[in-house]
Amino acid sequence: CVYLKLNRYYETISDCTASIKREPTIKAFARRGAARAALGEYQLACGDYLQALEFEPQNQSCLQELARCLCNIESDIVQQIEQLEKNSGNI
Repeated sequence: CVYLKLNRYYETISDCTASIKREPTIKAFARRGAARAALGEYQLACGDYLQALEFEPQNQSCLQELARCLCNIESDIVQQIEQLEKNSGNI
């Protein structure tokens, strides 16, 4: 998908979604996952990487990107907890 290389993530998501509706493939799910991850949509990206892994469970690239997304989700949650703790101390 040329759009992904051009950092045109919304177009990538749209094209990959259309492709998945026609014929689901590991590439379409992985590329849509990459676009979603680039936009910070880590939960949706995880879903795409999990779908991609159904085609090829040992795909190292998809496994690594899934792990990266999960780490980002964890980091976001930790930041939210820290912010809540900080705010609750100001009451």
